[in-house]
Amino acid sequence: MVVYRLSTCTLSVSWSDPCAGRYTERIWCSGLASVAAICVLTGRTIIRGDRVFRPRTREMRVRPDCHNMILAETIGDCSDLEFTGA
Repeated sequence: MVVYRLSTCTLSVSWSDPCAGRYTERIWCSGLASVAAICVLTGRTIIRGDRVFRPRTREMRVRPDCHNMILAETIGDCSDLEFTGA
């Protein structure tokens, strides 16, 4: 998984999975988890109300990764992430 921070509230995420497919430079936006989940970056538990990043869903069709989430605190801990925003 490759993650670039675009701004304080958006990420660009590229990843591939043999079962789920390939996702290149998808925009993920910050928000609060509305359901419990597992962080796709770390495998840590996400509970309802945690600050998370999830794929932006503006398209009419629902993508298979629309329910994935990354804990926002995990991104804060990753000092090696490239910041590409202004």
